[in-house]
Amino acid sequence: MSSLKENPVFRFFEKRGEKDIVCLVPDCKKPGRTSYHSGNLRAHLKAKHKEQFQLVERLSSYNDDSENSEEDRNVASNSSLAPKRKNLEANSSSISLEPQKKKRRLSIEITEKQVVAAYVEMVTVNGRPFKALSDSGFRKILDPILKGLGGNITISPENIRDKVEGKAKEIRDQVKKNVKNRLVSIKMDCATRLDRALLGINLQFNKKGKIQLYTLAIMEVKKSHTAVNFKQNLLDVFGVFGIKLWQVYSITTDNGANMLKACRILAQTESTDDDEEEETDIADRLNEEELIRRMEEGQNTCEEGGEESMEVQTLLQGVRCAAHTLQLAILDALDEPGITIIAKARVVCKVLRSQTFMAAIRLAGQKKPIIDCLTRWCSTCLMLERLIELKEFISELTKDGKKPQSEAYRTRLVKN
Repeated sequence: MSSLKENPVFRFFEKRGEKDIVCLVPDCKKPGRTSYHSGNLRAHLKAKHKEQFQLVERLSSYNDDSENSEEDRNVASNSSLAPKRKNLEANSSSISLEPQKKKRRLSIEITEKQVVAAYVEMVTVNGRPFKALSDSGFRKILDPILKGLGGNITISPENIRDKVEGKAKEIRDQVKKNVKNRLVSIKMDCATRLDRALLGINLQFNKKGKIQLYTLAIMEVKKSHTAVNFKQNLLDVFGVFGIKLWQVYSITTDNGANMLKACRILAQTESTDDDEEEETDIADRLNEEELIRRMEEGQNTCEEGGEESMEVQTLLQGVRCAAHTLQLAILDALDEPGITIIAKARVVCKVLRSQTFMAAIRLAGQKKPIIDCLTRWCSTCLMLERLIELKEFISELTKDGKKPQSEAYRTRLVKN
């Protein structure tokens, strides 16, 4: 048997008493031993600490085969078993005595359908780009989940794009079913952003006393914004959802002349179609009062599941948005001095948003001035409120002693 100094197994234990031997391996569940015999200590390492046992075996084999001097053996032992008794938690130069941390196993309950639905929601409701599904960090989380599900499904930008198309078709079919033979109200508006014109079309109707609201389309308008083009866009969307013109009770728009004219053209189109059908049996037509009554009661214009055998008179009419109209009415009600003050405030905001003043505003920790939009509800009020918040800053800015290059701007501010 090797001496105590030569046997590396004793480096993992400390003798504190005759029968008080302590295992120095970190996180040992049963560190207390009663025998300081190398065989018993080796058996403990073999049963409880596999890595340390393998290290002792290699060092023992090295010592048996080597005919080097005591000094050479100590050098070899220290190079592989760097920590001493009281420093056992430290790492050696070549092999770590720390037990390798095991990977944790997680148990979660999830189905393939839920995984796909979650990623469809991520790129639709949450607005994340499709290419995010290919990010390396994201794949490190996703791939183990897919592997746990058996690897039968594939999550990629192309795959999820197809799933989004399928989900969109399901929603369109559901909306088409819900609006069948019902009186509906349409809202339409067009906005330009970053050189792109987008047309939004919204639908609502009454179902069992509750307002049902759907967004039918947000489409890019590449043609000129004429009434004829807007009318055709509406008809295209109606065709997708199976909406007949006689079902449209009203179309709410802003006060733009092109929007209002589009509504008139649609109403005239429906009236023309009715004139061509004067020879049909008009006894089955519902009069206007009956349609209004049914609309208020939330009833269909014909029984559910029935055939569209009835021809009804069109009630389509253009409705101007109350917010836009009220805003224009307020501007008309303001007297000349009030309009002049707002115009001067707008000029001040434009000057403050210049590069020279924005640098000073950021350094002072102030908020950026707002420029209103006449067609946007409450934007003028927000502009004036922000200008009031900047009142003290503007007063300090217009005092003497400022940088000479901003003299022209200060003159404009004082003047306004």
